[in-house]
Amino acid sequence: MKIGVAIPCLNTDIPLLEKYTLPSLSVLDPPPNKILVLVNDGTGGLKEYRTKLFDKLFLEHKCDIVLSACADYRFTNKKLVTQMNPNKVQNYGRVYNTPLMSILFYVLRRMTRKPWSGMYSIPKKIWFEQVRDNPVFDGTDGTIPRCVDMDYVSHMGVNYMLMRRNRKGIIQNALFSPYSLEKHPIKRIVKMMKGLPI
Repeated sequence: MKIGVAIPCLNTDIPLLEKYTLPSLSVLDPPPNKILVLVNDGTGGLKEYRTKLFDKLFLEHKCDIVLSACADYRFTNKKLVTQMNPNKVQNYGRVYNTPLMSILFYVLRRMTRKPWSGMYSIPKKIWFEQVRDNPVFDGTDGTIPRCVDMDYVSHMGVNYMLMRRNRKGIIQNALFSPYSLEKHPIKRIVKMMKGLPI
């Protein structure tokens, strides 16, 4: 399988990309076949950027699977490329750069039947048949499970570290986004906890 990595990156996040993401990708064994970074100013929208990245990796670079990543990820699982699912969307476990939050959410992920985090891989067929033109898909990772009717696989190990958290954005999203408002209050509280600086 040919594996591509798609990374939308704001102009202001280039230092994070160069410090964490690209160096940690370079030590994966085996390495991904193609790493594609789209540097942008944020005016185009995440759906536009991710669609451009995924289409280019699948169509021009002939990738079979694309891993969706961000400029503030530090990869920790060196065998990640060998553990991707060729037939389903697969989600990957993370830790944070703060110890208490890392322990808490590692335990919660192990206890959840189908956990979801921000990094996922997607096969070519699923991208074009279920996600790309789905009106539910808005470019964010949280819309992917709904596009595939919750038919995805969760890798339960630790695969990456999130080096930065948008704490204010996390809390606002948990409180006000339409998708979050549909969730049980306990799930919304857990989501808000991701914004705590611990």
